[in-house]
Amino acid sequence: MFHAMTGCAMLALCPLSAVAQAPAERPPAPGTPATIPVLSKEIMPGLFLFTGRGGNAVVRATPDGLIAVDNKVMRESVFNELRDAIAKRAGDQPIKVAFITHHHADHGGSNARIRADGAELIGHSNLPAILTTYTSTIAPRNPAPPSITFEREHRVTLGGVEAIAYHWGPGHTGADIAVYFPDQRVVVAGDMLHMAGDPAIDILDGGGSLIGFRDRIDDLLKLDFVLAIPGHGENAVTRDEVKLYRQRIQQLIDRGIAAVRRGVKPDDLRDAMRSDDLGFRLVGHFWTDPRYIAPIHAELLNAAGQP
Repeated sequence: MFHAMTGCAMLALCPLSAVAQAPAERPPAPGTPATIPVLSKEIMPGLFLFTGRGGNAVVRATPDGLIAVDNKVMRESVFNELRDAIAKRAGDQPIKVAFITHHHADHGGSNARIRADGAELIGHSNLPAILTTYTSTIAPRNPAPPSITFEREHRVTLGGVEAIAYHWGPGHTGADIAVYFPDQRVVVAGDMLHMAGDPAIDILDGGGSLIGFRDRIDDLLKLDFVLAIPGHGENAVTRDEVKLYRQRIQQLIDRGIAAVRRGVKPDDLRDAMRSDDLGFRLVGHFWTDPRYIAPIHAELLNAAGQP
């Protein structure tokens, strides 16, 4: 049994019958992270990072079962591969508590399977509504919704280990959460820290925000952590690395604000913000699809104090 303690939390229960049946396998698009096998490493004693096959997944072992954060892409073979990798690292224990950092199918593809195995699946209260309009090119259907939702903060204690989930506002999406393990001073940030590539702002239907993306890093830095685990990438990062990443994001935003003040229109915004020197190429649909660029342009206009 686990004992969940909520602080500032508004809980909503979703019946397990709402969880979709396991979908048929569909190969991932070539070149996506789903083509990379699941690899694992121990970040702290009993805290394991699983890379490959989509976004990063994290598992914390406790005497009473496992706490998981995210669960990769929606394929039966990937779920089995992840489950085997977890068993090798953390022992053959069940996942009792599972957090989902946001709605994208490379992070929550196995939500339904984890719920069907009996775990409590915890996410932000915006997540169910976002999932009703979300469509993915890497999954045959949307991830299952959480069974427990919260507004600002949700605390769980399992086997003497406390995990605290926080939502501070929109950033990568409108339902981002970070999961903090205070005893080890480690935070699992999901794509709030998208450090393996460009900042990904799902601003169209996902409720994200470029300015909020920066602000969420500021919120992360208010936590007393020594290591942060990004949503992608092979390693945890230090507090100083997060600070440097925040500086790069601020420089990107500053270039965007300067561009809109010069009168740059949405069609030319990406070129005006081009930032190879910062390590950002601004490729992929979040930066090339006009439907995403237009609201980013509007957000920068607002930040610049222009109508």
